[in-house]
Amino acid sequence: MSGKKSRKQKQAYDSVAGSKKKAGCTPETKLHGVITEAMVPDQVKRSGLYPFTFSSALVLMAAALVGGVIIPWQVERFGIAVELSMTVVLPPLLAAGLAISRYFIDSKRGVCRGFWITFCVTWAVSVIILYPLFFQGIALT
Repeated sequence: MSGKKSRKQKQAYDSVAGSKKKAGCTPETKLHGVITEAMVPDQVKRSGLYPFTFSSALVLMAAALVGGVIIPWQVERFGIAVELSMTVVLPPLLAAGLAISRYFIDSKRGVCRGFWITFCVTWAVSVIILYPLFFQGIALT
């Protein structure tokens, strides 16, 4: 088919994109995660939270992969138990990944009080979950 769209294709596009056009969305619109860049200030003003982006998800996935698989697998060669290495390594990596993604990647706020609160709370909750999971016999291994 040539570069021209048929009349039905144009009508289908216009009907689907009609609601998007009202929201200021065009095919060239930049996205911030799953919402448009134009919608970010409104969401931040309304909820006080910055939207979570795909870059943040990649940072968290990398932290979980490194702290939950790669490092424990490597230190097992030296006789360190996988449970111990995961309990020691995974919480700070997840906490750092979450804090960095929220305060450097998503919002550009940098190191502030919220950064340290996010880091410490995430670390503490991760340890509280992992310790009983591995050392109190809750894990299904």
